[in-house]
Amino acid sequence: EPAIEALPKDKKYSILFIGNSYTKRYSMPTEIFEPIAKAAGYDVEVKAILNGGHTLLAFADPNDTYGAQVAAELSAENYGKYDYVVIQEQSLRPVSDTPKFYDGARALAEKIRAAGATPVLYSHWGRKTGSPDLITLNMTNESMTWTLAGVGEAIGKELDMPVDKVREIMRVAQEPVSLET
Repeated sequence: EPAIEALPKDKKYSILFIGNSYTKRYSMPTEIFEPIAKAAGYDVEVKAILNGGHTLLAFADPNDTYGAQVAAELSAENYGKYDYVVIQEQSLRPVSDTPKFYDGARALAEKIRAAGATPVLYSHWGRKTGSPDLITLNMTNESMTWTLAGVGEAIGKELDMPVDKVREIMRVAQEPVSLET
């Protein structure tokens, strides 16, 4: 993969997270991401719109309860409010209904860019070995993880959208870490 340059540390970054249980669990935006970013010397302000099981298409729908919240945050009145908007699809949809995943990513990326922000896709990991979902999908943890990575990279490339490989962030976050500098 090409190297990604670090962001300058001389400005404040405003980041909105849109996602479901994989983003909501452990309050990832505020309890994991924000402290790590601040410990690394970044001035960040984090907000999240999260609901377990929600899809990107639902978050893009202004008639949906959470979609209305997204629409308000990304409205013309809030143009430039966010630097980055991190989006996470319902955990099975990228492998169970890839076209709808792509449609949701496209719809949100368009809204995010119209609001003056950069969209970032949160790419997660496959279900644990033994999960009934893996049996239903006829997949293993490894094949699901690789499939998720592949479909995420494909839509990221199509939309010129960075893909954040959260598998590594969560692995590190689950290890004992001191955020003291």
